[in-house]
Amino acid sequence: MRIEGNQSVQSISAYQQTKQSAPSGNKPSGTENARDEVNISQEAKALHQQTVRDVTSPERSERINQLMDAVQNGTYYVDARQVVEKMIQYWKSL
Repeated sequence: MRIEGNQSVQSISAYQQTKQSAPSGNKPSGTENARDEVNISQEAKALHQQTVRDVTSPERSERINQLMDAVQNGTYYVDARQVVEKMIQYWKSL
């Protein structure tokens, strides 16, 4: 097997020559006034507001604290049967 390493050197030098010969600071034509624009629908805005309300609600914070305490104390229990039943319901609904 023969390995010739000079192809990559040739590729790099060709790239460098191209880069050096290209005029710097020239922008492609038509890009002076180009702008990106994003439009968010009213439904998306409403969903975001509801999500923020849900995340910051006192009930949710209290539930999260209860779960954290249970995990830290080693008393958190997950009923495998309920998990499986929910998974089956989900897959049947698809």
